[in-house]
Amino acid sequence: MALLNIDIVIPTLDRQTKLKNCIESIDKAKHDHNIKLYVYCTNRSDYNATANFLLAYSWASTVLIDEYKVPEFWNTHMNRTSADIMIYLNDDVIVHEDCLDKLIACFMERFPDLDGIVGLNQENISNALDVAFGAVGCKYAERFPNKQFFCPDYYRFYGDSEIGEFAKKINKFYFCSEAKITHLHPSIYPQYRDDTHAKVRTFLAKDRHTNALRKSLNLLWGESFQLIEGKQYE
Repeated sequence: MALLNIDIVIPTLDRQTKLKNCIESIDKAKHDHNIKLYVYCTNRSDYNATANFLLAYSWASTVLIDEYKVPEFWNTHMNRTSADIMIYLNDDVIVHEDCLDKLIACFMERFPDLDGIVGLNQENISNALDVAFGAVGCKYAERFPNKQFFCPDYYRFYGDSEIGEFAKKINKFYFCSEAKITHLHPSIYPQYRDDTHAKVRTFLAKDRHTNALRKSLNLLWGESFQLIEGKQYE
Protein backbone atom coordinates (compact mmCIF):
# COMPACT_ATOMS: atom_id res chain seq x y z
CA MET A 1 0.00 0.00 0.00
CA ALA A 2 1.15 3.54 -0.75
CA LEU A 3 2.52 5.64 2.08
CA LEU A 4 -0.34 7.04 4.14
CA ASN A 5 -0.84 10.77 4.50
CA ILE A 6 -1.29 11.53 8.20
CA ASP A 7 -2.18 14.78 9.92
CA ILE A 8 -1.51 15.35 13.61
CA VAL A 9 -3.62 18.19 14.99
CA ILE A 10 -2.94 19.86 18.34
CA PRO A 11 -4.47 22.89 20.08
CA THR A 12 -2.31 25.01 22.39
CA LEU A 13 -2.72 27.95 24.74
CA ASP A 14 0.07 29.53 26.79
CA ARG A 15 2.01 26.28 27.04
CA GLN A 16 5.13 26.83 24.99
CA THR A 17 7.39 24.57 27.05
CA LYS A 18 4.89 21.70 27.10
CA LEU A 19 4.20 22.18 23.40
CA LYS A 20 7.90 22.08 22.51
CA ASN A 21 8.36 18.86 24.48
CA CYS A 22 5.35 17.36 22.72
CA ILE A 23 6.59 18.30 19.25
CA GLU A 24 10.10 17.07 19.96
CA SER A 25 8.63 13.70 20.95
CA ILE A 26 6.61 13.57 17.72
CA ASP A 27 9.74 14.39 15.74
CA LYS A 28 11.51 11.40 17.29
CA ALA A 29 8.51 9.15 16.61
CA LYS A 30 7.60 10.16 13.05
CA HIS A 31 10.41 8.16 11.42
CA ASP A 32 9.69 7.71 7.70
CA HIS A 33 5.95 8.25 7.94
CA ASN A 34 4.39 10.98 5.82
CA ILE A 35 3.22 13.14 8.72
CA LYS A 36 2.15 16.76 8.81
CA LEU A 37 1.65 18.55 12.11
CA TYR A 38 -0.80 21.41 12.59
CA VAL A 39 -0.77 23.45 15.81
CA TYR A 40 -3.86 25.58 16.39
CA CYS A 41 -3.46 28.78 18.43
CA THR A 42 -6.07 31.24 19.70
CA ASN A 43 -3.84 34.22 20.45
CA ARG A 44 -1.25 36.08 18.45
CA SER A 45 1.51 35.64 21.03
CA ASP A 46 1.19 31.84 20.95
CA TYR A 47 0.98 31.89 17.17
CA ASN A 48 4.16 33.94 16.75
CA ALA A 49 6.16 31.91 19.27
CA THR A 50 4.96 28.61 17.82
CA ALA A 51 5.58 29.65 14.22
CA ASN A 52 9.13 30.64 15.14
CA PHE A 53 9.77 27.33 16.91
CA LEU A 54 8.32 25.33 14.04
CA LEU A 55 10.77 26.81 11.55
CA ALA A 56 13.00 23.88 12.53
CA TYR A 57 10.36 21.39 11.35
CA SER A 58 9.50 21.54 7.65
CA TRP A 59 6.58 19.17 8.19
CA ALA A 60 4.86 21.36 10.81
CA SER A 61 2.83 24.55 10.68
CA THR A 62 0.64 26.69 12.92
CA VAL A 63 -2.86 28.05 12.44
CA LEU A 64 -4.44 31.05 14.15
CA ILE A 65 -8.15 30.76 14.98
CA ASP A 66 -10.57 33.05 16.80
CA GLU A 67 -11.86 30.58 19.37
CA TYR A 68 -10.90 27.11 20.47
CA LYS A 69 -13.99 24.95 20.61
CA VAL A 70 -13.18 21.26 20.26
CA PRO A 71 -15.79 20.35 17.63
CA GLU A 72 -15.16 23.39 15.47
CA PHE A 73 -11.42 23.22 14.94
CA TRP A 74 -10.99 19.42 14.80
CA ASN A 75 -14.08 19.03 12.63
CA THR A 76 -13.04 21.87 10.34
CA HIS A 77 -9.59 20.41 9.91
CA MET A 78 -10.99 16.98 9.09
CA ASN A 79 -13.37 18.49 6.53
CA ARG A 80 -10.58 20.40 4.79
CA THR A 81 -7.75 17.88 4.84
CA SER A 82 -6.91 15.38 2.14
CA ALA A 83 -5.06 13.18 4.65
CA ASP A 84 -5.93 9.51 5.05
CA ILE A 85 -5.81 9.64 8.85
CA MET A 86 -6.09 12.47 11.36
CA ILE A 87 -4.57 12.06 14.83
CA TYR A 88 -5.94 14.32 17.56
CA LEU A 89 -3.65 15.13 20.51
CA ASN A 90 -3.09 17.73 23.22
CA ASP A 91 -0.04 19.91 23.86
CA ASP A 92 0.69 18.19 27.20
CA VAL A 93 1.40 14.69 25.90
CA ILE A 94 4.68 12.95 25.16
CA VAL A 95 4.58 10.51 22.25
CA HIS A 96 6.64 7.38 22.78
CA GLU A 97 9.23 6.73 20.10
CA ASP A 98 7.50 3.63 18.72
CA CYS A 99 3.96 4.99 19.20
CA LEU A 100 3.29 6.10 15.63
CA ASP A 101 4.78 2.91 14.19
CA LYS A 102 2.47 0.85 16.38
CA LEU A 103 -0.55 3.08 15.77
CA ILE A 104 -0.27 3.06 11.99
CA ALA A 105 0.38 -0.68 11.82
CA CYS A 106 -2.61 -1.30 14.07
CA PHE A 107 -4.81 1.00 12.03
CA MET A 108 -4.00 -0.74 8.78
CA GLU A 109 -4.53 -4.16 10.31
CA ARG A 110 -7.91 -3.29 11.80
CA PHE A 111 -9.22 -0.72 9.31
CA PRO A 112 -7.37 -1.07 5.98
CA ASP A 113 -10.22 0.80 4.28
CA LEU A 114 -9.64 3.76 6.67
CA ASP A 115 -13.16 3.35 8.09
CA GLY A 116 -12.48 3.38 11.83
CA ILE A 117 -10.95 4.99 14.90
CA VAL A 118 -7.95 3.72 16.84
CA GLY A 119 -7.44 4.92 20.41
CA LEU A 120 -4.06 5.73 21.94
CA ASN A 121 -2.88 4.36 25.27
CA GLN A 122 -2.29 6.96 28.00
CA GLU A 123 0.09 4.54 29.66
CA ASN A 124 0.57 6.60 32.84
CA ILE A 125 -3.13 7.03 33.68
CA SER A 126 -5.10 4.08 35.01
CA ASN A 127 -8.68 3.82 33.73
CA ALA A 128 -8.04 6.58 31.18
CA LEU A 129 -10.69 7.13 28.52
CA ASP A 130 -9.68 4.90 25.61
CA VAL A 131 -10.78 7.39 22.97
CA ALA A 132 -9.47 10.59 24.59
CA PHE A 133 -6.68 10.66 21.99
CA GLY A 134 -6.73 8.75 18.77
CA ALA A 135 -6.59 8.43 15.02
CA VAL A 136 -9.64 8.89 12.77
CA GLY A 137 -9.76 7.46 9.26
CA CYS A 138 -11.04 9.67 6.45
CA LYS A 139 -13.57 7.01 5.41
CA TYR A 140 -15.00 6.90 8.93
CA ALA A 141 -15.49 10.68 8.96
CA GLU A 142 -17.41 10.58 5.69
CA ARG A 143 -20.50 9.18 7.43
CA PHE A 144 -20.92 12.55 9.20
CA PRO A 145 -22.16 15.77 7.56
CA ASN A 146 -19.10 17.66 6.33
CA LYS A 147 -17.01 15.04 8.18
CA GLN A 148 -18.02 16.59 11.50
CA PHE A 149 -17.25 13.58 13.70
CA PHE A 150 -17.18 15.57 16.98
CA CYS A 151 -20.65 16.48 18.24
CA PRO A 152 -20.98 20.30 17.92
CA ASP A 153 -22.97 20.52 21.17
CA TYR A 154 -19.81 20.31 23.29
CA TYR A 155 -17.09 22.83 24.10
CA ARG A 156 -14.25 20.92 25.81
CA PHE A 157 -15.51 17.77 27.52
CA TYR A 158 -17.53 14.62 26.66
CA GLY A 159 -17.21 14.98 22.90
CA ASP A 160 -14.55 12.27 22.85
CA SER A 161 -16.61 9.89 24.97
CA GLU A 162 -19.59 10.28 22.62
CA ILE A 163 -17.30 9.63 19.66
CA GLY A 164 -16.22 6.40 21.29
CA GLU A 165 -19.74 5.36 22.21
CA PHE A 166 -20.92 5.56 18.62
CA ALA A 167 -17.78 4.06 17.05
CA LYS A 168 -17.96 1.09 19.40
CA LYS A 169 -21.65 0.63 18.69
CA ILE A 170 -20.96 0.18 14.97
CA ASN A 171 -17.75 -1.84 15.56
CA LYS A 172 -15.47 0.86 14.20
CA PHE A 173 -13.27 1.43 17.27
CA TYR A 174 -10.14 -0.35 18.40
CA PHE A 175 -7.92 0.51 21.35
CA CYS A 176 -4.24 0.03 20.53
CA SER A 177 -2.57 -0.68 23.87
CA GLU A 178 0.87 -0.76 22.20
CA ALA A 179 0.59 2.81 20.85
CA LYS A 180 1.63 4.68 23.99
CA ILE A 181 1.70 8.29 25.04
CA THR A 182 2.42 9.89 28.40
CA HIS A 183 -0.18 12.47 29.35
CA LEU A 184 1.13 15.06 31.82
CA HIS A 185 -2.34 15.72 33.17
CA PRO A 186 -2.54 18.02 36.22
CA SER A 187 -4.85 15.58 38.01
CA ILE A 188 -1.94 13.12 37.99
CA TYR A 189 0.90 15.64 38.18
CA PRO A 190 -0.18 18.68 40.25
CA GLN A 191 3.07 20.46 39.36
CA TYR A 192 1.75 20.85 35.81
CA ARG A 193 -1.34 22.83 36.79
CA ASP A 194 -1.51 26.09 34.88
CA ASP A 195 -3.91 28.81 33.76
CA THR A 196 -4.83 26.84 30.65
CA HIS A 197 -5.98 23.89 32.74
CA ALA A 198 -8.08 26.23 34.89
CA LYS A 199 -9.66 27.86 31.83
CA VAL A 200 -10.57 24.51 30.32
CA ARG A 201 -12.21 23.38 33.56
CA THR A 202 -14.63 26.32 33.43
CA PHE A 203 -16.47 24.45 30.64
CA LEU A 204 -16.87 21.21 32.62
CA ALA A 205 -20.23 21.97 34.24
CA LYS A 206 -21.73 23.17 30.96
CA ASP A 207 -20.54 20.14 29.01
CA ARG A 208 -21.59 17.75 31.79
CA HIS A 209 -25.10 19.21 31.61
CA THR A 210 -25.09 18.94 27.82
CA ASN A 211 -24.01 15.31 28.01
CA ALA A 212 -26.73 14.46 30.53
CA LEU A 213 -29.34 16.25 28.43
CA ARG A 214 -28.29 14.48 25.24
CA LYS A 215 -28.53 11.13 27.02
CA SER A 216 -31.98 11.99 28.38
CA LEU A 217 -33.09 12.71 24.82
CA ASN A 218 -31.47 9.46 23.56
CA LEU A 219 -29.21 11.43 21.27
CA LEU A 220 -26.00 9.84 20.02
CA TRP A 221 -23.96 11.75 17.48
CA GLY A 222 -23.71 9.55 14.41
CA GLU A 223 -27.00 7.74 14.97
CA SER A 224 -28.67 11.10 14.48
CA PHE A 225 -27.41 14.59 13.83
CA GLN A 226 -29.85 16.35 16.09
CA LEU A 227 -28.46 18.90 18.51
CA ILE A 228 -29.94 19.67 21.93
CA GLU A 229 -31.44 22.87 20.55
CA GLY A 230 -33.79 20.55 18.65
CA LYS A 231 -32.46 21.25 15.18
CA GLN A 232 -30.58 19.10 12.74
CA TYR A 233 -26.92 19.87 12.17
CA GLU A 234 -26.24 21.38 8.75
